[in-house]
Amino acid sequence: MQVGGIDYSHSLIDIAKTVLENPMELICDEAIHLSDTIVYDAVLSNSVFSYFDSYEYAETVLEKMYRKANYSIGIVDIHDIRKKADFLEYRKQVDANYEERYKELPKFFYDKEFFLKFAEKHDMNIRFSTENMRNYWNSDFVFQCYMTKN
Repeated sequence: MQVGGIDYSHSLIDIAKTVLENPMELICDEAIHLSDTIVYDAVLSNSVFSYFDSYEYAETVLEKMYRKANYSIGIVDIHDIRKKADFLEYRKQVDANYEERYKELPKFFYDKEFFLKFAEKHDMNIRFSTENMRNYWNSDFVFQCYMTKN
């Protein structure tokens, strides 16, 4: 199996180096700098899209993921725009200082239509699912998106 990754966190890249056997690439950088020099059968984004600041940025990253994937793309933990108010209310209830603590790290919320349009543009099959991880507090506010090339 050939694996690789990109992450903004140096410490997560260091951890990946200790647990992955012979990774093809491990890059510490922003998602927008994802290279398509090396391609994989599947490309996965886990809990990253909510840190993007716009649909334009997200679309650029998706285009790079599309070029990097031979067959499929998976995007996990996408914050749902329809649940934004509930998410913010919940976070403020469990962390009275939420707005101050996270003012430099806002969440970006998505409409599923964004992913549907991308899949249609690239003639991809698309499927959404909900999070069903037991005791994961974020489950109520996120969805997953899986796209496969035809």
